[in-house]
Amino acid sequence: MKTFILLFASALIFTPLWASAQEPQELPNPLGSNQTVESLVNEILDWLIKVGAPVATVMVIVGAFQMMFAGGSPEKFKTGTQTILYTVIGYGILWISKGIVSIIELLLE
Repeated sequence: MKTFILLFASALIFTPLWASAQEPQELPNPLGSNQTVESLVNEILDWLIKVGAPVATVMVIVGAFQMMFAGGSPEKFKTGTQTILYTVIGYGILWISKGIVSIIELLLE
């Protein structure tokens, strides 16, 4: 126990001396290379479109499986068609939002 207290006390004494000997570090910009709101919004939308493409593909496949395994049930078949429809609408909204941002940028120039 005495050894632990001695190590802990020495760490408390010598850590500030070691930390103050380092050169000051410069903090990176958390937004990356983006300096404007427009470029940040465009980068976010580009990322969402890239991530949304595989998600939309998987959801269309899920909807197709729901339709295929409906077994003659109109409710299950309708669920599959709604899954595909909502996926296409959601991914379309991503593309439309990219166009809206471009139009707003052109109007504000």
